[in-house]
Amino acid sequence: MIDDTSLELPRLYESLTWLTPLAKERAAHLVAFLSDPARAEVLDMGCGWGELVLLVLTSSPQARGRGVNVSSAFIDRARQQAVTRGLLDRVSFSSMLGVEAQDSLAEAVICIGASQMWGPPVEDAIPLDDAAALRGL
Repeated sequence: MIDDTSLELPRLYESLTWLTPLAKERAAHLVAFLSDPARAEVLDMGCGWGELVLLVLTSSPQARGRGVNVSSAFIDRARQQAVTRGLLDRVSFSSMLGVEAQDSLAEAVICIGASQMWGPPVEDAIPLDDAAALRGL
């Protein structure tokens, strides 16, 4: 019999690079695409803890970025990552729904696996409103 009281598991998602179904190779391609030519302002809708927008800013030293996510815990982690990488002066993170941020102007918008920002909470188990997400973007 296994004593599971001593079993220590990482917190949910802790081992992931970003919170989206995205391979590192694909992410590198997206970062290169968003960095050449360099964008002035990049908005990441559903940014998770901001990894993708932070990689774009690292690749494009003149760019500025914003990340939006409904989870304040993820936003807190994104801000900490920005501090650790010395990017906090070029990026901001906000906890809000997509409809609250969709009027923000940006030269490039990232939204990978986050269409739930424009619809009912995922916990409601109602189909996602992809059309609302596309209109918002």
